Amino acid sequence: MILITGGSGYLGRHIAGALLGKGHAVRILDVQTSPFIPPKAQFIKADMRDAEAVGKAVKGAEAVIHLAFIQSLSRRPLREKWEINAVGTEIVLKAALKHKVRRLVNASTTELYGARPPVPCTEEAPRDHPVGWYGRHKLHVERLLLKYLQKGLESTSLRMPGVCGPGSYNHGPMLDIMDRIIAHKPVPMAGNGNIPASLAHYRDVADAFLLALDSPNAPGEAFNIATRAPATHKSLLLAMKRAVRSRSPLIPASRGLTRIAVTAAVFAGLSSVPDHQVDYAFHPMHISIEKAARLLGYDPRHSAEDCARDQILGYLERRDFVRERNRTY
Repeated sequence: MILITGGSGYLGRHIAGALLGKGHAVRILDVQTSPFIPPKAQFIKADMRDAEAVGKAVKGAEAVIHLAFIQSLSRRPLREKWEINAVGTEIVLKAALKHKVRRLVNASTTELYGARPPVPCTEEAPRDHPVGWYGRHKLHVERLLLKYLQKGLESTSLRMPGVCGPGSYNHGPMLDIMDRIIAHKPVPMAGNGNIPASLAHYRDVADAFLLALDSPNAPGEAFNIATRAPATHKSLLLAMKRAVRSRSPLIPASRGLTRIAVTAAVFAGLSSVPDHQVDYAFHPMHISIEKAARLLGYDPRHSAEDCARDQILGYLERRDFVRERNRTY
């Protein structure tokens, strides 16, 4: 049996489906349920900070896929984010070690590499200035994994940029952009639209987790997981427009103007986007997957444009559900 923490989210549901398709039994631990959880998956409603509940969920698991984490644009207080992300993760690790789990695969982020990562960005890139509190929390978790690896718990981390898929709800600004595209309204883009960005497709990410569960090359390692090549901001927006036949004009926006708009929106209570995200959006990003391809056999089937297309089509299909989840996140 494979346990997925945070498994009722859009990524967890797809990983659960992939595991079930391979004949695995699946158990999901999450604080909230979802109508889209595969019916064959066992669901346990519990908070990751509840050590007793986590212990019961981990008991009997062959492996753990650790997705449970408060994401970067959550409106929760910072102390609560730390308690869930750092303290909660260590509770999971302690339970996994106690119950002799064979392996834990952790969802990490390319935000570890900072707002201005090298191009291309490999796993050896500096991680001394991660992006915001979210990047710092993810870096702390990776260090925890190394600590528990020394105690005997096999683990690996998959570092991903934005993961696109139906039901994704935690990135409010992206939802706003998709709403504008669907309504044929003008859409701002970073600079002249030629800045490259790496994304990850939810189906490719699910494949990567399954590879990391079994590969003898995975323990103690971290792997970048993304599309094979980046795409420009303009090409991603055009892919979304084509998917829904939108007539939205694309409007170039300078870094300075974007920073002013973001600051004003935050001040007015209309946005929770931190200032450093502006630098992140305006810096070229090309995440190298060479290591994952070589050691895990990772072979993504989707392009960055596929990610953009499937993101907006999935949003259109579940728009009310996604917006309600985002409102309370």
